[in-house]
Amino acid sequence: MKYLILILILSISYSNQISSISRDINDLSVMNSSHFIKDVTQREQNNYYRLSLIQFPANILAGKLSYGFIYNNYFIQSNLSNVNYGKLQNSDGDSFIASDNLFELAIVKQYDNNFLIGSSLGYSQSKISDYINQSLVHGIGIQKSHKENKYITSLTIENMTRTIKSYSNVDIDYSPHISLGLQINMRQLGNSIALNYVIFNDYDDEIIISTKTQIKEIIDLYMAKSFYLQSEDSTINQSIFDKLAFGIDIDLYPYQFNCGMQYHKDYGFIVGSSLIINIK
Repeated sequence: MKYLILILILSISYSNQISSISRDINDLSVMNSSHFIKDVTQREQNNYYRLSLIQFPANILAGKLSYGFIYNNYFIQSNLSNVNYGKLQNSDGDSFIASDNLFELAIVKQYDNNFLIGSSLGYSQSKISDYINQSLVHGIGIQKSHKENKYITSLTIENMTRTIKSYSNVDIDYSPHISLGLQINMRQLGNSIALNYVIFNDYDDEIIISTKTQIKEIIDLYMAKSFYLQSEDSTINQSIFDKLAFGIDIDLYPYQFNCGMQYHKDYGFIVGSSLIINIK
């Protein structure tokens, strides 16, 4: 039953929000609190490839291939994502295949050392048996650094979706989500802590607290916890261990390895790994 719930959650979520899939394992390790501006600009190398694989329960596999580069003051990244739900069965016992795919291009402009503004545009296709849903997915955002990068504030609006072709004749309204972020960098200690407040139209708002700790120059540790801001009629009963995440990042230039996991009380652990190859 918990796997059936997971499949339903993912099929509903990723059919219109595949762009919200963890952008890499660092994002998985911070409860998906990253946004596309941070994702595109977090590497200073001019060219890189990145491959991420995430394993969900019920043999659901998500993969993402990215290529990014810097041109003048523009950070540019293209992403190709896939969620494979495997072979499923309907009520008649017949088998069918379900999957989601997304091609996305994100561009971020750096106006000075402190201010970034960007936009992303993607084409999403969801397939359940012979039924296909096609959508355009758009995001915009800004990021500002303060006091020599000691504080970073951000505002992003993502998952603005326009349906091109629906599963049915009824248009589905896929509400965007707004994310407000504050990151505090303690460079002398090699640590940072981030607070993200995510506003949803159809769900309880969410607060995500995440930390990054540098053990050595080549090793970073991540930990994060997500909390729902429950409404009066909410039925969510969240435990302290629910939506808890951990991760590790090892940088052996030109290669970078990431491993991470999340725990969800309804369906267990989500684990993943990624490889980044920097090109000179």
